Amino acid sequence: MQEEKFISWNEDKTYSLVSGGLIYSLLLKLGILKHGKQRLLLRSIVFSLLGWLPLIILSFTDGTFLGEDGQLGVAQDFLLHIRLLVVVPFLIWVEKMIDPAFNGYMNSTRRLIPPNEEATFRKIETQTEKMSDSWIPEIFFLLLIYGVLLFNWGNITVNNARILIADSASDINLSAIYYIFVSMPVYQLLLARWFWRWIIWAITVYRISRMNLRIEASHADQSAGLEYLNVVPAAFCIVSLALSAIFAATIGEYIIYHGKILDDFVLQIIAFAIAIPLIVHLPLLSFIPLLIMTRVNGIYRFGSLIQYHNNLYREKWMEGNMPDDDNLLPSLDNSSMADINGSYQQAVKAMTVIPINRNALLISMLMLLIPFFPLIFTKYSLTELFSELVKVISG
Repeated sequence: MQEEKFISWNEDKTYSLVSGGLIYSLLLKLGILKHGKQRLLLRSIVFSLLGWLPLIILSFTDGTFLGEDGQLGVAQDFLLHIRLLVVVPFLIWVEKMIDPAFNGYMNSTRRLIPPNEEATFRKIETQTEKMSDSWIPEIFFLLLIYGVLLFNWGNITVNNARILIADSASDINLSAIYYIFVSMPVYQLLLARWFWRWIIWAITVYRISRMNLRIEASHADQSAGLEYLNVVPAAFCIVSLALSAIFAATIGEYIIYHGKILDDFVLQIIAFAIAIPLIVHLPLLSFIPLLIMTRVNGIYRFGSLIQYHNNLYREKWMEGNMPDDDNLLPSLDNSSMADINGSYQQAVKAMTVIPINRNALLISMLMLLIPFFPLIFTKYSLTELFSELVKVISG
């Protein structure tokens, strides 16, 4: 039988999901980014100030900073500040979590590739790098952002262009122009860029799931050794905190400025916290056919092994005959019987065919609720919350 080649557990290659693309290339040309140096703090500051600082200066010059005639000013628009001062730098900072997760995912997968599938996996590596380096997706997103904006230009009003426009697009001011054409596209492009990175990862998941990986039904993780797949979607759920923060800020605006209450949004908040992690983990379901096949094969193979072992055990201890083949285990005694049957119960029989870790999924859902906690103070004061807590504890 041909000997299979196993890759050493510490023999790693370097992969990146966030390097490449239009923004990455422009930052390299401008010297803000250098190969091998992420410069996350510098990039966060540059993008945040690019969208926010000129807008603040222009709002002073055209009188929209504090607002007038009952209109809110830029100063009171906390959704704008959340987007540009919190979400934008966060979308850059979180790169430090995605690449290590993607590196681990690709290298762990590489160790499961049989020799006859190595060429296919190298093709996946090459295609993934090309998709990550391509400018086309970000150019497409930019064209889409500005195309939708220009197509709907005649419908822009104070309700959907916020406090920066007096009555209509015909009465637009400088701060509104900067907000619409620079601030929002910066924020939207960074979000779209992460959506594209998730798609790249999802494509690799699907392609790898079609391969004949060397996985074992008896693996202790009860996922045939594929539990590591959950690390990347867990990291993307952290990226999704940006969406959670925007949603929470939008709800806060409705509560503070439009007379709504928190109870009006409870179902939407719960649906959001459940739906986003499910969507992010969805590509993992492509491994279900492989896991079903692995579990079935494991039942057959492990079942035959147990049957053979138990036949030898019966010959030795029940029929009093020393079997010709007694080298299956060190000793055909009661402990070996318990061990081999226990292994089947704990591993093969308990193996799941759905590779999504339920605990990781639950943690992701709870994590996405964090930005909504400050909204509780729109309904209860700190004193009231403390009193309720005391009542619960004291019974």
